Amino acid sequence: MNGRQAAIRAGYSEKTANEQASRLLTKVNIKKFIKTLQAKTDTKLDVSRERVLNELAKIAFFDIRKIYTANDALKDVKDFDDESAAVVAGIETDDILAGRGDDKISVGTTKKVKLHNKIAALERISKMMGYDAPQEHDVKGQIIWKEEKTYTK
Repeated sequence: MNGRQAAIRAGYSEKTANEQASRLLTKVNIKKFIKTLQAKTDTKLDVSRERVLNELAKIAFFDIRKIYTANDALKDVKDFDDESAAVVAGIETDDILAGRGDDKISVGTTKKVKLHNKIAALERISKMMGYDAPQEHDVKGQIIWKEEKTYTK
């Protein structure tokens, strides 16, 4: 999925590969071929617009309280539901030690939970759903048209 590299593999010189790739990507038959390859990959990997939106929605609308117990302790990862597991990017655990040398003992643990970026997920959803489409307003501030986008798989 790299136009320059594809042009080089097709026999174009490295010097002009960028220009050739750009030119070739304007051709209808090449666009159709690329869409066919992408559709095969999407099917093989079970990737769809709906599935991508579903994963983004998990991140965008996640409530962090779902990963804590009633006693405000972080749940064990194996107890996370599927939504929580999808949203958590990582957990860092540090032991808190007291004492010196061989006399050090563990007095506690700090756990830092990193979640995927909620704002980025909301922005991506807005873009995919067309919420950011240009709008024209009359002098009273009323929306008089909104560009509608229809997406198909």
